[in-house]
Amino acid sequence: MELIFAGILGLVVGVVVCVVSVRLPQSMQVDTDNFAALVSGKEPPHAPFPVLPIESLAQLFPLSLRTVVACLLCALLSLMTIFFFGVTPRGLAVLCFTYILTTLFAVDIEAQLLPDSLTYPLMWLGLLVSVNGTFVSADSAIIGAILGYMALWALAASYKYVTNNDGMGNGDFKLMAALGAWHGYESLFAILIIAFAAAFVAWLLRFVRMSTERRQAFAFGPYMALAGLANFYIDANKAMNLI
Repeated sequence: MELIFAGILGLVVGVVVCVVSVRLPQSMQVDTDNFAALVSGKEPPHAPFPVLPIESLAQLFPLSLRTVVACLLCALLSLMTIFFFGVTPRGLAVLCFTYILTTLFAVDIEAQLLPDSLTYPLMWLGLLVSVNGTFVSADSAIIGAILGYMALWALAASYKYVTNNDGMGNGDFKLMAALGAWHGYESLFAILIIAFAAAFVAWLLRFVRMSTERRQAFAFGPYMALAGLANFYIDANKAMNLI
């Protein structure tokens, strides 16, 4: 029954992830455009999103291949979480971590954005669960958050100094800080290695395509999200093997 409930919950969250991945970037763009118009004294170009009537719910939750994939992925991750961690405070914490991280993954794929409205709660939640040492100690979580942010910031600053181009956005720094808060500073190196390895493989696959595609922006957030999830399940698998 626990696994069945986890699977159903994952299917529901998958639909929510799809909606958020589309609506959140749109909402951020509306806020940006309206603020710019307010500063310049012009009429705001966008009106707030209207409240959709009941008969328009089908438009809010469209059935598409992306929706199906997101639902199946969230259901699979939910089943894995309950299988490894059970219905425990640790399991519920990992579910929250997984759902927020999956949403960040989808938003970054959709719009190449890592919104503060998702990265900050993920980081604060990681620091909160470390108070009683749920996954790592509070000291390790705090140091991990600081080092995670500073590591990518230093890398991006060095890249910009050499090439005079931006290599990463602030959202990448904040996401790495959140992963450091959840996993502790001891796991940061492993997470970075997994993320960079996955990103390098994806970049190679893109490199063989048309030259115009090589100049497109490359989102690094999805690979950090994959690395953060993988590290949890790798650690859980090691613990089960020891038992």
